[in-house]
Amino acid sequence: MPQAEIFYPAGTSPNRTEPGFRECLEFGDWLAREPIAVGNWSTVFRAAPRTSPTTGTYVIKVLHPHLENDPFAVSLFRTEASVGQSVSHRHVVPILSQHVDERPFYLVMPFLSGKTLDLKVTLGVAFSAVESLWIIRQAAEALEALWLAGWMHGDVKPSNLMISGAGHVTLLDLGFARRLKETNNVYGRPWVAGTINYLAPEWILGTQPPDIRGDIYSLGVILYQLLTGKRPYCVQSPADLLRVHREIRIPSPRTWAPWIGREISRLVTSMLAADPLRRPQNPAELCERLIRLEIEHLAEQLN
Repeated sequence: MPQAEIFYPAGTSPNRTEPGFRECLEFGDWLAREPIAVGNWSTVFRAAPRTSPTTGTYVIKVLHPHLENDPFAVSLFRTEASVGQSVSHRHVVPILSQHVDERPFYLVMPFLSGKTLDLKVTLGVAFSAVESLWIIRQAAEALEALWLAGWMHGDVKPSNLMISGAGHVTLLDLGFARRLKETNNVYGRPWVAGTINYLAPEWILGTQPPDIRGDIYSLGVILYQLLTGKRPYCVQSPADLLRVHREIRIPSPRTWAPWIGREISRLVTSMLAADPLRRPQNPAELCERLIRLEIEHLAEQLN
């Protein structure tokens, strides 16, 4: 069984008191350098191929050692490897190399410059209609690529959308993706994916198995947030989410931003429908509507 070797770049020493610290490691043909993100399941390092150690255009995502015997955690890595290597699209993060059959578990991806969308929306500033539509249309194209390959993402939220300086959107974190016809249980655990304020109600209501329309709902929450500077609701628990959908009518985005066109408002409202049958039924349909609105508003802006 291959083992990761400790690797310290020349002239450096590890700071063991730094939060989220983990030793720099060598994984197969890849060198894991400084950590750039630490999550619940993994640490992401700036990385370089062993043959070109000064190159910094890659990242390596490594499963936390204490989770290497957790079947569910390992399944997330294997899913991400499977999706990332089977779906090739300019708006979906690619998996360049993977080691998920035995420990240590890791994935190699390109280093993406820019910022995740959560760093922008947390400022509470509304985006223009054109910019909002541009961002969401690119994310919808990523969902379309997944859908055509038989997948749904399962955790669409601002922190999983990387925006480059030029405005290019890349959908990240494919570990919670699932086959559209899969059951809701993996290794005996209920598979309720997603972040509560972006979670489609069917995940909680259990009225029908979630499908790609759940991702469309989550994208609708983000579009609402971009256009108005605020989420349509803020909840802390599944019970709160149920109450929102059973007792509270989500305000139209025009309530907070009356300058938003009625067609955009209608699209957002349909994406946020509690009943999946009232939403756009697939990403291709959604992209068609977004492109038309994007062209219309861009033409208005140019005029």
